[in-house]
Amino acid sequence: PLELGDIVGMIILSGITVNNAIYIAQSTQKRIIFKIRNKIKSILVTSLTTIIGALPLLIGSTDSFSKAIAFFMALGVLNSLLVSLCLFPTVIKNER
Repeated sequence: PLELGDIVGMIILSGITVNNAIYIAQSTQKRIIFKIRNKIKSILVTSLTTIIGALPLLIGSTDSFSKAIAFFMALGVLNSLLVSLCLFPTVIKNER
């Protein structure tokens, strides 16, 4: 069963994933590869700092709520990063 930490983590991650997609889509470049190249540094920095920030909580916490939030943040942001850089460009390219 899902705990409160799981649910809160999923809500946070849905916002991060949507923000990454909007950030890429709002680039002033015309081609999708240039849009990603233009925004990759910002997306990587924010994603990696979030993952690194969640690791101490994941490793050192004894509370199940904190562990659940840290787990969703670390692995979810990594998944969000992959989706933003691989899946989103494919979807936006096929849409046009």
